[in-house]
Amino acid sequence: MRFVLRMFCALIIAAEAGAQTLSLPHIDAVNAFYRAGKISGLHAEPTSPCSHGWSANPACGWGFETVYEMIDTKPGDSPPVVQPELAVGYDFLNVQGKLANKFDVIGSIQTLPSITFYLNFNELSFRHRAGAYVGLGTGFATLKNFKAYLNDKPISVSGDTWALTPSVGGSWTFTEADLKKPGFYVFGEVSYELRKFAGIDYKLPADIKDFPTDLPRSISAGGRVINLGFGFTFHKEPKK
Repeated sequence: MRFVLRMFCALIIAAEAGAQTLSLPHIDAVNAFYRAGKISGLHAEPTSPCSHGWSANPACGWGFETVYEMIDTKPGDSPPVVQPELAVGYDFLNVQGKLANKFDVIGSIQTLPSITFYLNFNELSFRHRAGAYVGLGTGFATLKNFKAYLNDKPISVSGDTWALTPSVGGSWTFTEADLKKPGFYVFGEVSYELRKFAGIDYKLPADIKDFPTDLPRSISAGGRVINLGFGFTFHKEPKK
């Protein structure tokens, strides 16, 4: 993981070294996406908004993010070979499955805020429409409305953690932004989300007197996630 972080920092430094101007954050695009994945440690089953037949990726949800291009170019200049971007947003995955191979669980894993640094490779394009990118993200993840069931009696489960998410993806641009309309593109992304809820709190119903000793003290909730979505870009006047 240290190697990944070092390589990512080196790419950002290289992109900035060839840039014209490093800008402060401003909204350049808005993304919305559907997501599906497989979460280790929970033995999940397909649940809404997943299709019941999609057992390979049984945890599903959606999210959105605002995107800020970190490099502005001067009028007449071509875009940088590598464009660093900062994205801030929200996402969630609904989960239904088994905890410790015994307790039925249902709830969602929500990330707010989610913060991701992307590197877009602009020269890897086909007719200026296809694009590729890599990302490294983090975010404050919480167990939301999470319940474990013992003999049909709900036990409230709560916990939070900071996640780490490397990702790689591609995009296809249909229209560019201009003064009259926003640009439009679609994208697909594969990521691996590292999440471990190390300090789990349980709240037992009043009629359960003895704490179940086989409830885990921590929950590993990492796994692969596929994001499929679309985005709108906004026209901006280049800085002079």
